[in-house]
Amino acid sequence: MTRIVVSDGVFIVDAARRLPGRGAYVHPGCVAQAIRSRGVQRTLKVAAVPSDQLDELLRGLAAGSAV
Repeated sequence: MTRIVVSDGVFIVDAARRLPGRGAYVHPGCVAQAIRSRGVQRTLKVAAVPSDQLDELLRGLAAGSAV
């Protein structure tokens, strides 16, 4: 499971699972669907993810899964 947190309005992949605040745990293969269905946003209690942040978030997940 991958943890996603919001810090100062920016979505961050928390690979170490140590960042403070509310986090959403998502299966790496289901992230795009969870964001499209707004499940991650509901869990984190934030507005929609801007498209540039979404691209960066998905790249971060791809880089994290390669480790």
